[in-house]
Amino acid sequence: LGKKLFIQNCSQCHSANVDIVGPKLKGVVNKRKKDWLLSMITDADDLVAKHDKEVNELYKKWGYMQHPNFEHLDKAEIESLIQYLKTLK
Repeated sequence: LGKKLFIQNCSQCHSANVDIVGPKLKGVVNKRKKDWLLSMITDADDLVAKHDKEVNELYKKWGYMQHPNFEHLDKAEIESLIQYLKTLK
C-alpha cells in the first residue's frame, strides 16, 4: 500500500535517489523524526505557521514551493507510506 500511495501522491515531485521538484527521499526517515514526517505529509502549512526550522530550510532551498497537504490520507495510509520510505535504497 505504501508504494502505491507514494506513486499516487509523491512521485510527481520526489524520487528515491534523484532530486526532482523536491528532494530525493532515500534516507529521509533517518534525517527527520516520525512526527515531523506525519506533519509534513498531512499539514505542511502548520509547520510553516509554526516557523519550523527544518521546513523553512527546505522551502528556502527548493524555491519556496509549497508542499501539498495530503489531508485525505488516513493515519494507517500515512504509516504505510512512511514504512515504504524506509525501504528506499
